[in-house]
Amino acid sequence: MALSPPPAAAEAPALAAAAETAPAPQAPTLAQVQPALSGLVTSLPSGRGENLVQWIHSGFRAHPDTGRFVGQFNQLLAGQRVTQLGNVRFRSRAQGAQLVVDGVIELHTLDTNNEAHVRDLHLRAFFQPQDGQPVLTQLVAGKLQ
Repeated sequence: MALSPPPAAAEAPALAAAAETAPAPQAPTLAQVQPALSGLVTSLPSGRGENLVQWIHSGFRAHPDTGRFVGQFNQLLAGQRVTQLGNVRFRSRAQGAQLVVDGVIELHTLDTNNEAHVRDLHLRAFFQPQDGQPVLTQLVAGKLQ
């Protein structure tokens, strides 16, 4: 005589309990997002926001914030050519399952009169886990100081 499987109704509470105890996604770490941050930094000499947004995950590029970033960044560097990068500093903090990274990147630039300037670019990057990997979801350009 074969044993019959337990009724499906008995399995439902066990599955529901397992779903409730599943751990919430952890925010990525600064070490995990370092490759994307390095890519962003190496894209800075182009002076174009369009080159930086290539690092944003494709599922988030169509968001209106991405277009705002491109406009902000291009406006910040309007008429300036990045000739060199100086010090780069990043600080991160977790906000739930999201990692927020604030960066200050020293830019050496030439303006339209070929006058040299050294300014700090403030940049904020947002990362979240997706399929076990951190993805860049948003960039915000601060100001040049």
